[in-house]
Amino acid sequence: LLLPSFGATTTATAFLTAPTTTKSTKGVSFTSLSMSLKPAALPLMDSGKALARSGELLIDWTSSKNLYGGGLSAAGAQIRNAGDCVAQAAASCRFKTGAELVVDELREAATCLQEATDKCRLAKEEPQADEDV
Repeated sequence: LLLPSFGATTTATAFLTAPTTTKSTKGVSFTSLSMSLKPAALPLMDSGKALARSGELLIDWTSSKNLYGGGLSAAGAQIRNAGDCVAQAAASCRFKTGAELVVDELREAATCLQEATDKCRLAKEEPQADEDV
């Protein structure tokens, strides 16, 4: 089984060979990928912290401009939540059985970022609605 390697010095043609095991149960074969997620823990943790801090900065900025409860502050909260999810995924990378948890946390982070995008669109429409009044 060949998997692409996602490192800072990789090229598009670089591949990592991962050890696999094949099990058969009642005529159905399962291929298991045995690879550690530990190397991904530190980059994920750094990314999660940066994302969470970005959300906090957006919330702080909206507070300084007296834009409480608007779309931008809600987007900041969702971005912060996404960062927390990515950081939690990083923590789960340290466990042998953490792969499913990592995938779940990253999926949750993606959902938070999608909601943040929706809130940014809402924030764009808020000043237009104020002008109509």
